[in-house]
Amino acid sequence: MNKIRKISIIIIVLFISVLNIYGNYDPNDENINKEQFTIQEENSNPIEYKAKITESISVYKSEENGSKYQKVKVKIIQNSEYVDKEYEANYILQVLDSSEIKELKVGTTVYVILDESVSEGNKFIVKDVDRMPYLTIVLIIFIATIILIGKKQGVKTVISLAITFFAIFYMLVPLILNGHDAIIMSVLICIFISVVTLTLVGGFNRKSLVSIIGTVSGVLISAIIAIVISSLARITGLSNEDAQMLIYVSNGTSIDVYGLFFASIIIGTVGATMDIAMSISSTMNELTKTDSNISTKELVKSGLNVGKDAMGTMSNTLILAYVGESLILIILFILNNSNWVSIVNSDFIASEILRGLCGTIGMISTIPITTYLYGMFHSLSENKVISK
Repeated sequence: MNKIRKISIIIIVLFISVLNIYGNYDPNDENINKEQFTIQEENSNPIEYKAKITESISVYKSEENGSKYQKVKVKIIQNSEYVDKEYEANYILQVLDSSEIKELKVGTTVYVILDESVSEGNKFIVKDVDRMPYLTIVLIIFIATIILIGKKQGVKTVISLAITFFAIFYMLVPLILNGHDAIIMSVLICIFISVVTLTLVGGFNRKSLVSIIGTVSGVLISAIIAIVISSLARITGLSNEDAQMLIYVSNGTSIDVYGLFFASIIIGTVGATMDIAMSISSTMNELTKTDSNISTKELVKSGLNVGKDAMGTMSNTLILAYVGESLILIILFILNNSNWVSIVNSDFIASEILRGLCGTIGMISTIPITTYLYGMFHSLSENKVISK
């Protein structure tokens, strides 16, 4: 067991080292065209200044566009040429007949940008409310809940989540920015996440090994089906505004834009497949501890029953997650008197359907793979005992 642990640690360290070598994103790389990125940053990302609302002046409706605004006085609290000075700023409350947003209260921390339409003086626009303190509170509650309920296992869960965050933002993203194949890199990162997470949660044993193989198999099945069907159906997954903006911004760079769609399916699938693979292998592992004489046939039957029960809820979880993401657009289509065939056939909705179905297929495929693989290991163990 110690030998397996040492080998696993070495593999993980080497894996991180290799990905970091290839994944370090160099902004001065001559192979990457920065012109589009610079244009986008200058035109669409003006400098934001942190400020505090000191006075609510008035609420008015614009005669030019019919939108409703709140005029406030803000004090810039971020280090800049405007710091500690007060300026007027506008905050949009309602666009035409859409739902009205609540007015800002005195003392609220916000982010403001300069209003380019004002030629004289420095008038600002309130871009957004500062939500970071509240998100931090929720994050602390989230971590505390995991640790209080899970104890030692909860600490391992938090560590695995931190490693997952690191793998996505400090390994996968730089690799893609460096022009590496998004699909291959996503598969490698998901393998890394699966190995680290499942070994941290389950330990270095048969249960974790079976879970890892089951997870990776399910993810690969999901990716292969997505690639084949999208090619036949000509689904690009790049019809929403974010994807189109990325295509515009990354024009002339080495970023694998089209591979990102499949990468998102792979990443979206790995969580559910890990969950169900570990659930099955853990149950089968406990059964062997409770009844050391249990036959392979009974063990496999129990594992499949557990998988079938989990399949219904997990399938709903994946499908509902993707439907929820597209709900606003679906309602927009219906209000536009589009028929269901037209809605489903659109590239964006078809992409979301493909995500949901392929992710579910990958997750379901994990059930028999994990079950029969654990059964095979158990059968080999039985044979060894008999031979002795």
